[in-house]
Amino acid sequence: LISENANDIIVIVDKNAKIKYINKKPFKKNFGYAQDEIIDRQPSEFIHPDDLENGVFPIEKVIRRSKGLIETRIRHKKGHYIYVELSVSVFLDKDGGVNQLLFLRNITKRKQAELKLKETLQRYRLITENINDLIGIINDQFKFEYFNEKILKELSGFSSKERIEKSPLELIHPEDYDKTKKILSKVFKIGEGMEEFRFKNKNGDYIWLEVKGKTFTDIDGKKKLLMVSRDITERKKAEDRLKDSEEKYRNMINNLDVGFFKTDVNGIFLTHNPALSKILGFDPTRNLIGLSAQDYWEKAEDLQYFYQNLIKNNVTRNFIHKARKKNSEIMFLQVDSHLNKDLENNLIEIEGTVSDITEKYILEQKLKESEEIFRTITEQSLFGIAIMQDNLIKYLNNRLADLFG
Repeated sequence: LISENANDIIVIVDKNAKIKYINKKPFKKNFGYAQDEIIDRQPSEFIHPDDLENGVFPIEKVIRRSKGLIETRIRHKKGHYIYVELSVSVFLDKDGGVNQLLFLRNITKRKQAELKLKETLQRYRLITENINDLIGIINDQFKFEYFNEKILKELSGFSSKERIEKSPLELIHPEDYDKTKKILSKVFKIGEGMEEFRFKNKNGDYIWLEVKGKTFTDIDGKKKLLMVSRDITERKKAEDRLKDSEEKYRNMINNLDVGFFKTDVNGIFLTHNPALSKILGFDPTRNLIGLSAQDYWEKAEDLQYFYQNLIKNNVTRNFIHKARKKNSEIMFLQVDSHLNKDLENNLIEIEGTVSDITEKYILEQKLKESEEIFRTITEQSLFGIAIMQDNLIKYLNNRLADLFG
């Protein structure tokens, strides 16, 4: 009664290696066989071929293990195999023959889980060893427990053996040390974070790393930190070059004698140089960002015409308009500008330069007026008038032209 209700399968094998007893209910439940399909057959008939030695199950090895266990596979009646954990003890029958008492436990689900875990680990190992990012695991003592070896070697020159049980802080740039220590502590508390810092490789050179960290709890309940690091050294160099270029560009713009501006599509200043502030009547240090460039146009029709030309041609050249300074003083400005568009060809900015040409414009207008007066006088004169230079006639009026035919 006890054996029939046990969870384990019980089998007795006689001195001739034939099955003489099974607990029927557990055996049928696990392997699908009835008692009459098993009795007087040899166990090796049901063992997976790969688990046999020369066609025989090495039961002696199990016996020699004393209290040890062995794993094997038993063929189910339907043809598939069941993983079992097997232990053996021996006893003598009434005739002095050596009998074997086998205890089998179905461990198929456990083996499936182990195989699945093994496949998962292999898959993760394949990913981590072939990914371009450096993957590391740090314990709560801030010491490394794991690296993907290949990337660690390529990135830093170190082997895992050289860095396991070592702190990442040992190789952090002195200027980044305090920041990195704080962020590590913070990530362990809040669960995730990201930072950029400099890491010294085996050659003594520093490389820039972008590190993303996320905590997890291992099977022993210990908190660990998974770190994924990417080499951004070239990106940082490019950013530095861009920063230098922007600084040079900014210095050049700020030292221009003409005004420089950049506005949004509504004419609001996004940036400008000191010369523009001065042109509009402000102190050169005055920040005009957020103010409207349109407020300094004297005539609305000039502004409208300017926008029409700019939209149509994408650029304006030598556009002259009447403007008003901060103190309402009238002036004349010459604008050269162009449109800035995004990748989808949407207008995002207007950029250009402004020159104060008030004196030049007034002189040109006076000269034009003087020429007009001279032309009116000479054309209405009853006398013939001519202007000669280097024996060449530069001008003659209509009266003289008529006299000469």
